Amino acid sequence: MAAVASIITIALFLVLLTSGSLAMAGESSTQHLANRLGVDHRLFRRLGIAQVAVAIGLMVGVAGRGSSALAIVNDVAAGVLVVLAALAVLLERRQHTAWRSVTPVALVVLAAVAELVLRLLS
Repeated sequence: MAAVASIITIALFLVLLTSGSLAMAGESSTQHLANRLGVDHRLFRRLGIAQVAVAIGLMVGVAGRGSSALAIVNDVAAGVLVVLAALAVLLERRQHTAWRSVTPVALVVLAAVAELVLRLLS
């Protein structure tokens, strides 16, 4: 189970690092998304910073086992990811976005929950 959790963690790291970096850079696609959601561009850049910080927290925690400090960092980062991604899904649905557009973020939520559960069970 720990190997599967590590693979999920690496995938989440890559997704968060990529999307967070684009949001931090103010890429035109992320600015369009911020406008569609009605979120200020500065706040959206801060959310990008939060995504990168969560990604780093997840990767730092991969080395942790049991109840070590590194494992706790991973658990906290995964919990924050679940909350942030769930809020993103709610924001998208509040704008009456089709479910097919929300599916990638919903998959991130499911992957983060799976990673968290697998880490806590192993």
